[in-house]
Amino acid sequence: MKNALVLILLVFSGCQLFESSDTENVDPDLFGEWYMIDTVSTSGISPSNLRVRGWSISSEGEMAKLGVVDSTGSIAVMSSSYQTKILQAKNGKMIVEYYGHPDVAEDEVEYRIISDQLIIENGFGHINGNFQKTKVGNEIISPMPSNLQIKIDGIEAKNVKVANRIPTAYINKTSESSLILLASLEGEAIMINIDNYTGSGTYTIGKGQAEYQIIGSDYIQLFITFLDSSGTISIDCDSNASRCVGEFEFTTDDPENDIDTEPILEDGFFDVPLIE
Repeated sequence: MKNALVLILLVFSGCQLFESSDTENVDPDLFGEWYMIDTVSTSGISPSNLRVRGWSISSEGEMAKLGVVDSTGSIAVMSSSYQTKILQAKNGKMIVEYYGHPDVAEDEVEYRIISDQLIIENGFGHINGNFQKTKVGNEIISPMPSNLQIKIDGIEAKNVKVANRIPTAYINKTSESSLILLASLEGEAIMINIDNYTGSGTYTIGKGQAEYQIIGSDYIQLFITFLDSSGTISIDCDSNASRCVGEFEFTTDDPENDIDTEPILEDGFFDVPLIE
């Protein structure tokens, strides 16, 4: 009877140890939100050279990416298809599992916690950095609200609201007669050129003047306007307020003719910053 009791206790202890292994394998000082702001080039969808990045680390070791809310400038968790996870973190060594196309990969990195700072070194690109302790909802940069909505083949889509760089939709004034509308959606992007801008009004979207992109993990599928009159964009800009509002619609085609489809973008609306 005594031996049976000992066996039961051992089995129970083993189960308890197994169930709590994730928590025990991860340094509890890592739990919480950590962010940093670095300076990058202004190429791409955002005109800002400030990039916010960081991690929300759970007690199970899950590392959710952090970004910033465009309307408030506050820290928030970003949506992501791929989850990074700490498998083990003790005594300055961290084993991280992450998605490295086309497979899941592991990497060993070094980390240090000094007061409210987390320093991660010698790992894959975006995990490295000198991060500051924070909380979801803390305002860290000036807000820059942007709003763009569109129906793509009848399905409603909006610009991303939480991102590493904001705004995610804006008008870029490249000259007195040239404007570009750029927007980043979830897995998609839109660009419209107005080459003959003379002020508020409605403009024809001609051949090659607008693009719609579908963005995958390792590819970009591009569609462009292919007719001299592929759509229209109405726009009204206020330079004093540095804002533009308007509506748009256009039809696109695959320039390589690899895909037998012509995405239709309609009922588009935007209220976005004007970057001069």
